[in-house]
Amino acid sequence: MTEMVSAASRFVALYLASSGIDPHWRPILARMSEQTGVIRVIATDHYAEATRMIVGYLDAWGIPARQIRKDGESLPDPAAGFFVANSADLGVWKEDRRFWETLKSRLPSVPARRILLIDDFGFNEAPGDSYGAHAQVTTRREKVIANIDQTFQAAVDVVPFELHGPHWGSEEAGAALIDETAVVIGAFLERRA
Repeated sequence: MTEMVSAASRFVALYLASSGIDPHWRPILARMSEQTGVIRVIATDHYAEATRMIVGYLDAWGIPARQIRKDGESLPDPAAGFFVANSADLGVWKEDRRFWETLKSRLPSVPARRILLIDDFGFNEAPGDSYGAHAQVTTRREKVIANIDQTFQAAVDVVPFELHGPHWGSEEAGAALIDETAVVIGAFLERRA
């Protein structure tokens, strides 16, 4: 049994070590972290160990981040940078309304007027992975959006983060999509100012 636990731990450690935040995100994340009146959340369905890694990557870039926990205290300071909400820490997947209700109960109590949601909803999984199947992605997208809308009672602008085409997994395709998404984020921030 200890061999299986050890093997699983090694797999997770290697997986996370090779799954850092793409450095192309750094400028827009840094810009977002400096915005006042904006609550920034990284919401993910991931291994529990990923939360510490995400916070660590952001910290290494000088971008403050704090973990949201299921049984943790609410976080009253919206200037605290990014809040990282992982389904493994909250006990439910993002497509479950309880994920968003728990998240809302931990965030600063500032009424949300607009929410910008950037997500692939599982679309970018490796070809052949059933999690990325079109029907599942569509259903997941609909559930997540409905749950955010019902929980926060705010307009939700959705930006699908989907890699397409023959260069699906290339660094260039990812960088181009991040650049396009950064423009959308910048426009969103300008509109709310």
